[in-house]
Amino acid sequence: MATLAGVCDAAALQPDLLDQVRRDLACHPLASILGEDPRFAAASQLGGTTLLTALCADPVSAPVSTAARLTAQSALHRLIQSLRTRRERAGRMLELAWQRGDHICLLGGGPLLAAPALIGRDLSNITVVEPCEQSALRVLDLFGGGIDLRRADPARFLQSRRRLRTRRYDYICAAELTDSIAPTDLPGWIAAIAGRLQPGGAASLAPLIPAHPGIGWRAVYLQWQPHCHGDADLAQAARASALTHQSFLDQSGSVAWTELIPHGAQPAAPEISILKEDRA
Repeated sequence: MATLAGVCDAAALQPDLLDQVRRDLACHPLASILGEDPRFAAASQLGGTTLLTALCADPVSAPVSTAARLTAQSALHRLIQSLRTRRERAGRMLELAWQRGDHICLLGGGPLLAAPALIGRDLSNITVVEPCEQSALRVLDLFGGGIDLRRADPARFLQSRRRLRTRRYDYICAAELTDSIAPTDLPGWIAAIAGRLQPGGAASLAPLIPAHPGIGWRAVYLQWQPHCHGDADLAQAARASALTHQSFLDQSGSVAWTELIPHGAQPAAPEISILKEDRA
C-alpha cells in the first residue's frame, strides 16, 4: 500500500503522468478490491458536488470488507473522513448562524444537508445557491419549498446587480465551493464574497491544501481533481478585499478552515475559535 501510495502521489503532482498511471493501476488487484465499496465503484460516473456527497455519506459497504480494511489504513480513508468532517462542521456553523437569526447565504447546499436539526424549521433567512440539479432536488426534498433556493452559478449570483439594493448577508458559507475555484480566480471570488457581506458579517471557506494527505489516491482512484489553496494565497486575496483572515488546519492536515471578516469588524460569533475546540 505504501509503494502504491507513493506512485499515486507522484502522479497527482505531475499531470502528464496521471492518465498513464490511472491506466496502469486499473489492472492492479487493488482496483477490483476497491470496487467492492460503492463509493469507489461509482466514482468514475460521478463528479463535483455529486461525488462529494457520495463520499460524505455513511459507507454502504460492510466494515469487514477487504476494501474497508485496506482503505482504513490509508491516507485515502483519512481524506474521506476529513471531507465528511468538513461538511459536518459546516452544518454546525450553519445551525449556529440560524439560531442567531442571521441572514445566511450558502454557496452550495452541502452544509444544509449536514444540518438535519433544521428540517421542518422556518428557513426563510437562508439563501442556498446550488448549481447542481441533483443536489438542489435533495435540498428541496429534505427541507421543502419554503427555502430560498437558487439554481444558479455562485459566481454570477454573487456578482449580480439586477436589483438596485443588492442583498447583503451576516454569514456566507463557501466551505466546499473552493474545490471548484481555480487559484487564479480566488481573488475575484473573495472580492465578490466581500461585496455581499454585512459590515459585521463573516464568511467561511474550507479548502483542501496543496499536497494534502491522500492526494494521490484521490487523483488516481477517485479521478477527482478539486482545486487546492494555500494559506498564503488566501491571506493575500483577503487583504486585497479589505478582509481579515484567520485559519487553522484540521486534524488530518488536509483542510484549512478559514474565516473572513471585514477589517475592523467584530463578527457576531467567533466561529473559527469554536471549531478550534474540535481539535482537542
